[in-house]
Amino acid sequence: MAVLDFLNIPKQKAKVVIQGFGALATGAAFFLHQAGVAIIGVADCDKSLIHPEGEPLDIPDLLARSCVDCQTKGLIPKGYSKGTYGPRQAIYDLACDVFIPAAIEKAIEQEQAERMQVQAVVSGANLAVTDAAEALLFQRDILLIPDMLAGCGGSLSMDGLFGPEHLPTVQEVLDHVDQRTRSIVQKLLQRSRQDHISQREAALRLCAETPLYPNTRPYGPL
Repeated sequence: MAVLDFLNIPKQKAKVVIQGFGALATGAAFFLHQAGVAIIGVADCDKSLIHPEGEPLDIPDLLARSCVDCQTKGLIPKGYSKGTYGPRQAIYDLACDVFIPAAIEKAIEQEQAERMQVQAVVSGANLAVTDAAEALLFQRDILLIPDMLAGCGGSLSMDGLFGPEHLPTVQEVLDHVDQRTRSIVQKLLQRSRQDHISQREAALRLCAETPLYPNTRPYGPL
């Protein structure tokens, strides 16, 4: 969502593709759908599902179907009539605003980075983009939120849970993660643009400039 804000793309007009259909991928699909973002394509380890006319997939229906049969956990349900099944690689040729690799490492290698028609990649999975692909995406002026940032929700949720003096609600923890993530992503993208460096290099510089307080509690205010 922070990337869409940075690109000045209204969420109601945004199109997202997600690689993966496990816990991380379906969580991203659920919250993006709730926010009004269109998910136009998904893929699992052996197939893709894309609406033939570029319309949004019915995410609630897909998630409900995947919950019925526990044996299909991590896989796109079969028999979905509102989309076209194809090879898993088909999603790399689908034009969208944001592409989210949310399953395996090396999901985007140089071959995919050369042909992807996207404005940004958000690396939900660890090591989802190879070094060569990252360099090529930067050359093509495609934003990349590195895995070290896109995958920090666990730490931020612990901060939101144990940091407050009172016991927070689930929604307060989710809001905390949302607000902190948006702030960090905005700083990252602004620093990348300001210094004319890749987003990963900007992230590393911001980390290096962050003061450490080794004698304080791991979460919560200082």
